[in-house]
Amino acid sequence: MLDPARVKVIIFDYDGTLRDSINPDVPGTKPHAFAQAVARYHPALKDREPEIARIYFETSGMNRVRQLRIVEERFKISNPIEAEKESEWSALFDTCTNDREWPLFPDALPALTALRKRGYSLGIGSSIPQQRLETVMSYHSELLDKFEFLLGNQKWHKGLGDEANFGKGISYTAYVCGKYGVTPEQVAYVGDTPEDMKSGFESGVYTIGRVDARIPHRREKLIAEFPPDLTIESLTELLDIFTKPV
Repeated sequence: MLDPARVKVIIFDYDGTLRDSINPDVPGTKPHAFAQAVARYHPALKDREPEIARIYFETSGMNRVRQLRIVEERFKISNPIEAEKESEWSALFDTCTNDREWPLFPDALPALTALRKRGYSLGIGSSIPQQRLETVMSYHSELLDKFEFLLGNQKWHKGLGDEANFGKGISYTAYVCGKYGVTPEQVAYVGDTPEDMKSGFESGVYTIGRVDARIPHRREKLIAEFPPDLTIESLTELLDIFTKPV
């Protein structure tokens, strides 16, 4: 068990940790984009979009194609989308998403503001591509002065025909350790998915799982394979964990 008193830098996942992108009650979020994409291929389901959005929310964490198949089964669709068109449908799902309307969780700004005042260095570590991360962050300008770095997924060429990936986990941790002169044990990562916990575990940082209690079985899924050091339901709980200025 790592000691939170040693932590100097806190990295936050973005989507699902700070930003409520799967709120089925807010137009433009992922459940609604999913429902729109399904209805484009199955026009008979146009009037059932609110129900489809709720199914997406309730099955959050599943592969999107599996979620699509659950909808088709639930509504007894006789002509399911062909396997060869799954990628095409998935791209449509992404196109239907409207980032500008995705709200922040209400506890995000107060928690981040308090942590900055206590002297912690804060940053974003997301699997969103770097350029897109910078774009969606610009929609929430009130967040920008809370973070000292924004790390999104990047690729670069090490040599002719040799492409490497800079992504969540060891790459981000190495960047932070180099930037601040700290060890992984002095870094905490806050995320909301099993993949976040896996990447934190593999890079040796202190892991904190944010549990969205609205989603069925979310806690069980989060701790199943790579249990975080701690779990929280509200970001303000971080203020009880990180109590001392660095």
